[in-house]
Formats: sequence, C-alpha cells, structure tokens
Amino acid sequence: FTVSYYGFNTTVAPFDDATVRLAFAKAVDWQRMTTLAEDVPATSMIPPGIPGHDGLDHRPEYDPEEARALLEQAGFPGGEGFPVITLATYGVGYEDTVRQELEQNLGIDVNVEALDFEPYLEIVADNTTPTMWTLSWVADYPHAHDFLGLLLETGSASNTGQWSNADYDSLIEQA
Repeated sequence: FTVSYYGFNTTVAPFDDATVRLAFAKAVDWQRMTTLAEDVPATSMIPPGIPGHDGLDHRPEYDPEEARALLEQAGFPGGEGFPVITLATYGVGYEDTVRQELEQNLGIDVNVEALDFEPYLEIVADNTTPTMWTLSWVADYPHAHDFLGLLLETGSASNTGQWSNADYDSLIEQA
C-alpha cells in the first residue's frame, strides 16, 4: 500500500506551469529505470491491490522530443533561461538517473541534495525550497481516497506540492 513519487512545488516558477511539469515527466524513462532496478513501476497514484486501481497505465509517455517541445512552449528553448533545479531526496533511489535524464533530454541543470529524513521533512514542509522532491506515501487504510484525496486535494495537509484544481476537487467531493 505504498507509492513513491516525485513532486513539485506548484506555487512557484517554473513548476507553477503545468507544461513544465509535463515536460519533466516525459523527459524521464520511468519504465526503463524501474525495470533495471527490478522494481514495480507505479502506473497510477493508486497502487495495485487498492480498490479503485483500474489497471491502466496513467504515466506520461517517455518522449524526449515532445518534452523539449513542451519546455520550449513554456519559454525555455533548449533549456535556455531555465533556473538550476534542486531535487531534494532522503534516498528513494532513482535521483541520479532522473538528474541525468533531465539534463540530457531538456538541457537543464539539476542538483541532487540528499538529506537525513527529519531535516528533509522540515524543508519539504516549508514548501519554499526545494521546488522538486521525492516522497513515499503509505496508505493509512486501503482506499483510493488515501492516495487521491489526502495527497492531491486542495488544502490537504499532505498535499506537499500545494497543487490545486477545482475540477479535481469537485470529483473528489462527488466520490
């Protein structure tokens, strides 16, 4: 009942732009990375075995060319003018590969900062820096809301990236 994921502070540039976030998602070959690590790729925020997991693959397709086009559309052709990003982690395990693929496929600079868990949680909770981070979530109970509502609903204490979408919130409320 666990999912590990990469998140962004969606309240500050450049990750306040959904186009930038999608470019980052498409610039990393998540399937290859998890296969080489002999890990199970997350294809949804709801893990297998949790009611509501639909068995579909919801990951953005690995497409470095489209990722570059999206980054250009967001105003950063070839990564030009994109700020240096710090990817903070407490050691999920894929950080160097993610850094390499983002740098290679988007032409940007990414620093990886590994911290002990306690200070890591403090800086991620501060939500001013870093702008990109890793987290793992373990369900308190086996229900889709523990992943989709608690992690992503506007105002949720566990919505670390402070992502907000009124349509999404309405669907969570209906569910």
